[in-house]
Amino acid sequence: MNLSELLNEASKEMNRRNNEKKASIEEIKDFITRLNQKPERPFKYGDIVTWKDGMKNRRFPDYDERGVISEVLDTPIPCPDDTGSQYYMEPQDVKVVVFRDGEFCEYMFDSRRLRHADN
Repeated sequence: MNLSELLNEASKEMNRRNNEKKASIEEIKDFITRLNQKPERPFKYGDIVTWKDGMKNRRFPDYDERGVISEVLDTPIPCPDDTGSQYYMEPQDVKVVVFRDGEFCEYMFDSRRLRHADN
């Protein structure tokens, strides 16, 4: 098989996998409902949090990684990324601390994507 044929086969396989992963309208509506579901109690300084299932939109932290809320903002800060970015105007309203490779890292998040880790 030559390089062109290999690339063509790889492209077909990627398309097949992408088609398998496409969500139905009902699944999309379910994700929107979960995104907008309020936590059982408001987030506050010191709360231990993790991602809601299916809501991770950042490289860090990982799904199984927990973080600690270091600040809850009174006024969300909209993410200034380009309009084509998935983060564009996302309301970042909490700061969360995690350790990455032994380093203290503080990130801002849209709290709608998070849940209390004890839930």
